[in-house]
Amino acid sequence: MSQSKEQILEEFQQRRQAFDQLCQRMWNDQVPSYEAFNCCTCPVCGYPTLSERGNYDLCFLCDWEDDGQDDDEADKVWGGPNGDYSLTEARLNFARYGCMYRPGEPDFDRVKENREENRTLIHLFHRMLESRDSPDLPERVIEVKRFLGLPTNLAEYLGRQALTYKQRKRVISDDRWLGHPVWEGTSLHGGWITPDSALYHLELLSDRMEETCDRCREKMPGKFNRQPCAVCGMPTLKKGDTRPCRLCGWAEQTIQSHEDQEGASRLETARLNFAKYLTSFGPEDEPAFSRSQDNLLKKCLLIRAYLGLVEGPSMNLRMLDEVIKLEKEVFGAEDR
Repeated sequence: MSQSKEQILEEFQQRRQAFDQLCQRMWNDQVPSYEAFNCCTCPVCGYPTLSERGNYDLCFLCDWEDDGQDDDEADKVWGGPNGDYSLTEARLNFARYGCMYRPGEPDFDRVKENREENRTLIHLFHRMLESRDSPDLPERVIEVKRFLGLPTNLAEYLGRQALTYKQRKRVISDDRWLGHPVWEGTSLHGGWITPDSALYHLELLSDRMEETCDRCREKMPGKFNRQPCAVCGMPTLKKGDTRPCRLCGWAEQTIQSHEDQEGASRLETARLNFAKYLTSFGPEDEPAFSRSQDNLLKKCLLIRAYLGLVEGPSMNLRMLDEVIKLEKEVFGAEDR
C-alpha cells in the first residue's frame, strides 16, 4: 500500500529532525575535518549530506542543489539550479523514486544509476542514527566517511594532500606561500605565510620544544634525553649531539646566530626551507633536496607526533612511545 502525501512528508520531517539533532550534537569545528562529522541535513531527502546550508552544495543522494529554500516556502518553485521543482515535489519524488526528479526526465535515469550505492549509504546513515546513544557511534561515523571516500585520520588526510615540492611549487613564492599541509591546525598554521611569520613561529616552537624536553628529562629520566634541532625545532638530537639532524638534514648545530652573521643567514634560509619543504635544503641543493622529498607522508606523521608533545594534552609515556616508533619507521634502527 502506497503512502499518502501527508505520510511521506511527516516521515521526512521525523527523519530530518532526528539527523539534525545528531549532527548538532556531533558538530565540532575545533578539531581537524578528518576527526569531525560536520554535516547538515538536505532539505529534500533529510540525510546529512551537506557541508552547510544555503551554500549550493549538491546532495549526492537526491541531487538537490541547496539554494537555501526550506519549509517556509516548500511549495514554491524558486527556479534557479533546481528548475521547476518545489521542495515539496522533490521530497515526494525522493520518497517514491530515490531522487528529486520525475520519471521520464533525463536526470532521472542518470541519478538512478547510483541506486545501489545510495541504498548502501542510506543504510549506513541509519546505522549511525541508531547508534546515537551508543559507544559504537564513532565507528558508525567512520563507516559513513569511508564509504564516501573521506579521510578519517591524519594519515589518510595527509596522504591525499600535496606534500612534495613538485606538487606544491605553484603555491610557493619568495615573499608568501601557502602553508604546508602538515602545519594545518598547529601553531605553524596553514593558510598564507610570510617569511617573518614562519621564522617567528619556528623560533617559538623551538623554545617550547626545549621546555618539553627539559620536562621529559625530569619526569622520565633516560626515556627521551633530547634537544631540538636548531633549524626545524624538532627533538631529533640527543642532548649535546652536534651531528646533522635526521629529519631536516641541518649539519651546523653549533652556530650561534648572535656571533656569526653568515651562519645566522644560513640558519634563517634553512628554517624558511623547512617551513616550506620540510627540509633544510632548497630546490637548488641537489641531490640532497630530491632525497629529502622521499617518504614525506611518514615524515609528516612524525612531525605531527613531535608537535603533539608540545601542543596536545599533557605529555605521557604513550605519546613518547609513538614518537619513537615513528622515528624507527622514518630513520631506521639507528639509535641516537
